[in-house]
Amino acid sequence: MNICTGCGPGAMKGPMKGATIGHTKQRINHGHYIGITEIVNNLVILPDIEKRLEAFVRIGHGIIVFPGDAGTAEEILYVLGILLHPENAETPFPLIFSGPESSADYFRQINAFIGETLGFEAQQRYKIIIDDPARVAR
Repeated sequence: MNICTGCGPGAMKGPMKGATIGHTKQRINHGHYIGITEIVNNLVILPDIEKRLEAFVRIGHGIIVFPGDAGTAEEILYVLGILLHPENAETPFPLIFSGPESSADYFRQINAFIGETLGFEAQQRYKIIIDDPARVAR
């Protein structure tokens, strides 16, 4: 599986390492590991956060969100804005919020905020899966 992350530490670094090891063990020589950042990396130079977010949506077939800070909330709202557009109503694009049990409160607050600002329809465009990586993978 090809991987695209925000190219930061922690949860973004893990999938890159996992894909590298998995591809090596399977003798896959043409795997893609794309890091998208608003600064610079080996593959992409983007001028600002808006272009970075657009790149994620254009490249991805789905997005898994791990707990973060204000930037993570901005990314969630950006993706929801696209998914809520009437022309995208039938577009299958999995959006999953996930993390360990310690992240449950974070996602509870995000979910409440989305419910109060964007409504029930927006809440139907994502799933919150806590402490169950196998379910997230499925």
